[in-house]
Amino acid sequence: MRKWLVISLYLAAAVSLWIWRGSIAGWLEADDSGMHFALVLILGFIIALIPAIPYTVVAVLIGAKYGPILGTVLNLAMSAGAALALFLIVRYTFTPEQRRKAAGMKGVFRITVFAERNPFAAVLFARMLPLAPAQAVNIFSALTRMRFIPYATATVLGKLPFLVTMGVLGQNILMNRDWHSIIFIIFTYIVFLCSVFVVYKRVTNRKM
Repeated sequence: MRKWLVISLYLAAAVSLWIWRGSIAGWLEADDSGMHFALVLILGFIIALIPAIPYTVVAVLIGAKYGPILGTVLNLAMSAGAALALFLIVRYTFTPEQRRKAAGMKGVFRITVFAERNPFAAVLFARMLPLAPAQAVNIFSALTRMRFIPYATATVLGKLPFLVTMGVLGQNILMNRDWHSIIFIIFTYIVFLCSVFVVYKRVTNRKM
């Protein structure tokens, strides 16, 4: 059921981008004032915190608008900032009953076994690989005794490769339209994911 929901969200986002392509093109080419820049940061943070829209779409647009370097910095600030905020919210505001319900989430349960021995590596791999939903990783980390600094470090390092890729893709898809570069970037990222997955399997097998 969840897979179809994710697919539906991405399709809805793609249709919305097509419908509003004129407005989006105008926004990409316009110079931002300080107020507009702040608004982009706030909206991106809210979307990352409450993922009604796949953040991949936001990351690509930010990369196209601000370029791969500044776009990656902004995406990292919004995405990681939302993850850290949710960590603090769950850890310091959830009641014991809410904690028990959160612990039963499918995505949370998937990474629990590995994380019992190395929570930093569990969060790092979960950020790099689609092992569990991002919100599940945030909630899981807050339910454990994992300290904030290791969680924040693993989150930033784990999110960085994906956000760099999205920033570069956004610049090439929406601005340069260089399809050779786009194919190369996607292929490189797939190779990276496969390499990380191999390392993850070896580490988890050794732990088990």
